Amino acid sequence: MEVISKSQGGKGPSIRLIETLVGITLFILSIIFYRFPATYLWADILAIIAALICGREMVVGAVRGIWAGKFNVAELITLAIIASFIIGEYLVAAEVALIMTLGGYLEERVIDRSQKSIHQLAALIPRKARLTIKGEEKMVPLENIFPGDLVLVKPGEEIPVDGVVEGGNSLVSEGSITGENKPLGKSPGERVFAGSMNLEGALTIKTTQVGRESTLGRMVELTRQALADRPPVIRLVDRFATWFTPAVLTLAFLVYLFSGDLIRAITVLVIMCPCTLVLAIPSALAASLGKSVKNGILPKGGVYLEKVSQVDTVILDKTGTLTFGTPSVVNLVPLNGVSKEELLTRAAVAEKHSSHPLARAIMEEARARNLTVPDPDKVTNLPGQGVAVISQEEEILVKSTRFLKDHLYQPRELILKAALKEEELGRTTFFVAHKGQVLGIISLEDILREDALDSIASLKKIVPRLILLTGDNFPTAYRVAREMGIKEFNAQLLPQGKVQVLKELKEQGRTVAAVGDGINDAPLLAAADVGIVMGDTATSLTLDAGSVVLLKGDLSKLPLFFQIAHKTKRIIKENIIVFAIIYNLAAFFLASFGYLSPLGGAIVHNIGSTAVVLNSMRLVR
Repeated sequence: MEVISKSQGGKGPSIRLIETLVGITLFILSIIFYRFPATYLWADILAIIAALICGREMVVGAVRGIWAGKFNVAELITLAIIASFIIGEYLVAAEVALIMTLGGYLEERVIDRSQKSIHQLAALIPRKARLTIKGEEKMVPLENIFPGDLVLVKPGEEIPVDGVVEGGNSLVSEGSITGENKPLGKSPGERVFAGSMNLEGALTIKTTQVGRESTLGRMVELTRQALADRPPVIRLVDRFATWFTPAVLTLAFLVYLFSGDLIRAITVLVIMCPCTLVLAIPSALAASLGKSVKNGILPKGGVYLEKVSQVDTVILDKTGTLTFGTPSVVNLVPLNGVSKEELLTRAAVAEKHSSHPLARAIMEEARARNLTVPDPDKVTNLPGQGVAVISQEEEILVKSTRFLKDHLYQPRELILKAALKEEELGRTTFFVAHKGQVLGIISLEDILREDALDSIASLKKIVPRLILLTGDNFPTAYRVAREMGIKEFNAQLLPQGKVQVLKELKEQGRTVAAVGDGINDAPLLAAADVGIVMGDTATSLTLDAGSVVLLKGDLSKLPLFFQIAHKTKRIIKENIIVFAIIYNLAAFFLASFGYLSPLGGAIVHNIGSTAVVLNSMRLVR
């Protein structure tokens, strides 16, 4: 059986990295040598070499583009490099080439980090499994496990295959698959997934899928595919450059043809130099990126600001995004005349030495109420069910309400009704029994972030459609969606189910942003037009699969980022239409009729470039 490779690593320093390092070194040396008249020649030589090393790929790309009849940024930058050489500004040529090479290297680094993180996800699956044949156990490589084989998984081990429990009871954490951190009880007949952690009792699992065919394996492949298939965002400057560069050359030639004045033609070239066009987007993006980072929002590139401004649908994960991702006690339902304090104290005694998230939540609530919790004398774990302890020679039992049917506690109907009421709200419930009677029900749930309600309300004013997708149960999804005012939701979804919903939205022509934090969200984030990651709880893979990171997991920054993106789009349009087109056309007519000299054209050109920068700085406010 084919398994997921996780031995691949980086390729070592790339050619682009070497070019960048050499270029930086030569560039710095050139700057130093230019400070001394006696070394001007050496400064020129070093700058020329740096420009040739770093600009080689750009020039080759420009030549190929011209040969193919296409014009883009490569041609514009190449013209800048060549012009700098012609006028003897070798350092300027080196600087332009170096910046482009550095940008290419940083792009390579992002892709490389994403690939490495995919291998980290693959590492969640054990390389070996404990095969059981006729009662005998044998550790074998995972590729020797096939559907139908029985696999034994002991407490504290990761489950190596997808399958169905054949024997045993346990609590299993499926956080790496569903994103839900609460342990789930697993009994015979229930499904388990590769990469999940078996927390308590031993489980015998009948294999259904293994390796690449497992749920986790498909998550890895979906993430790889989405990262590979994500189409490159075509830069707005490139789109304009396809006609702008030949148009400028044609205009300059026509001016010379009709006027016979070479000075006028040169002035037209100076005025129509695409600096305002080239600055139109980068200056706005630099300002908006600066504001974003200042507010704890980290886009992985300015292209995502443009993309976010086009988003008409936002998919929201629940756990770790709208909620904190950890359970808390939300209700105590005492029965048979006991107080809430006694109910919680008895439960805390039973859970005092447990490391389970649900147990920690009970202890946290007991501490918050300043309750004294003695140590239990004896603890017996009930795998997949709960815990039984002896305290002061009396038994305390804390079990999932799923197992109430196994007992005859009275009043039975009242107890079942109290448990059902809490479960219908999507809460995790336990009953506490002492001296043969039920003391009450304890309800836990993953509570909403404090800023979630206001943040979602603000987001709904910007984006017309919000959808909640979660691996949690239907009642929980319904409750969260209702509280958030989100009309559409889907529950009990595995990662591939979330990706399928995304694909259907894209087929409808939607531009979709996805917000999440867990490993299970990585395929969704990678496949979305914009993947937004909650940085406070995110995994390495999720951070790399996403396009934008909310560094502190502050949900209030989500609508702020959309506001910044929409304002950035508006500023970019102003820069292009007002300054790069209207302003330059007015200057072109002045130059064409001889009202501007080359020096005057340069001044007018610089005024336009400065205006673009100042207009972009409005984003900082």
